[in-house]
Amino acid sequence: MLKSQGRANSVKNLISFDKFDKDIRADAKDAGINIYHIDEVLEAGIKHNAANPSYAFKEPTKNTVYMFCYTSGTTGDPKAAMLTHENLLAAATSCKYGGIDVTEEDCYISYLPLAHSFEKCLFIMAIIRGIKVGFYSGDVLKLTDDCEVLRPTLFPSVPRLFCRIYDKITSRLSELTGIKAYLANRAIQSKLFYLEHQAAYTYKFYDTAVCNKFRAILGGRGRLMVTGSAPIAVDVLNYLKVCFCCPILEGYGQTESSAASCITLP
Repeated sequence: MLKSQGRANSVKNLISFDKFDKDIRADAKDAGINIYHIDEVLEAGIKHNAANPSYAFKEPTKNTVYMFCYTSGTTGDPKAAMLTHENLLAAATSCKYGGIDVTEEDCYISYLPLAHSFEKCLFIMAIIRGIKVGFYSGDVLKLTDDCEVLRPTLFPSVPRLFCRIYDKITSRLSELTGIKAYLANRAIQSKLFYLEHQAAYTYKFYDTAVCNKFRAILGGRGRLMVTGSAPIAVDVLNYLKVCFCCPILEGYGQTESSAASCITLP
């Protein structure tokens, strides 16, 4: 245990959502930590409220802290950002002004951690706008299998996964020979040209003959993608735009701003 090793000295209490043996509680006590099961905490809270009516539930206001959202720690020790209801609602409702305009017919797949500020913003946006949300099966390596079942129209992701999809597509293309290889490469190069000179994502012949096979990787219905949390190489970004026949918006933000700060326009 970290505390017995002279680390995590400030930790005094732990709450477990899983059942644990008496031995674990004894070991924790020896290390100077109290460990509780979540049911114990809930029961104590109910008794405390009953004995102290002034602590009864109060309706939150816009300035009430909704959650402590921890930063990733890439620039130092993780910090607990205090996000209010107004912070998250402002971020979620502002998405449409950045080009993420959605309807109740849209659907997105949720696989990022639910406590992540990016996912929290997306989820609240979905609730406000009535978008359908599908939760992945639990294995990120099988995310494309989940997409084939859910067929999302929106696909928010991070550069690491987009690069993995890019590698998957380019690997498939490298295995093609003859007329198939010529047609696929001609499709990609032509669409990259039209993307650069006309900001066009679609080309009917090439989309039907080649790109629909790429679109099928994510279910075939994608109309908008978003990337954030880290930079992505521009050649990878443009390559995926023409393969999936839709814009990929690149966002920038931080935990302290409820994820959203800036985003590229479609």
